[in-house]
Amino acid sequence: MATRSKYIVMGPVLGIVCHSTLIRYNAVVSIGAPTWVSYGALIISIVAVLVAFASMWISYLNFKSSGPRLRLELSRVMTQTADPEYLLRFTVVNHGRSEVEIEGFHVIPYGERKSFVEIKSVVGTQLPHRLDGNLREEWYVDALEPARRYCAGLDSREFKPHSSWPTYIRFGAKLASGKMIRSHFRFDARKIIADAHTSHSG
Repeated sequence: MATRSKYIVMGPVLGIVCHSTLIRYNAVVSIGAPTWVSYGALIISIVAVLVAFASMWISYLNFKSSGPRLRLELSRVMTQTADPEYLLRFTVVNHGRSEVEIEGFHVIPYGERKSFVEIKSVVGTQLPHRLDGNLREEWYVDALEPARRYCAGLDSREFKPHSSWPTYIRFGAKLASGKMIRSHFRFDARKIIADAHTSHSG
């Protein structure tokens, strides 16, 4: 909160700096000083404004890097099992400096922001899990079961996503703060089911 308060204060402070430099420049011009003095005052004023902007930008970058910056990476893991499965590796990467708590993983329809299906079976570090800054953690999920539940919800019209491609989904990692980190890659839930059975039969 202290850092956020600093940004609230920096805006008016920057305005005061710009206003005061213009006042000094106008004062120099109004007293009839030589031309080179006027230009010198203008240059000094511009430099002061640039320094103020640079200081605020550095503070902003420090603020961004101090918090958690998360990315969810997905990759398929090919396996040979007795039953059909579609195994995915979920890698949560924290590029920031501060820790974050991961509560679980969810299925999110493409184009939506909220979860429609919670993934119940996850293999890996016990959830919820606190992930420190500049670290990553991996979990393994059989996407077949949540894909089936999602498609069943579509068929029963329990789920009514607004997307023109209702079977398209993304996976997400839910944080303790309530924020959802969504994967960039999208999947077709019905294709997950079909591929899982094709791989098993092959």
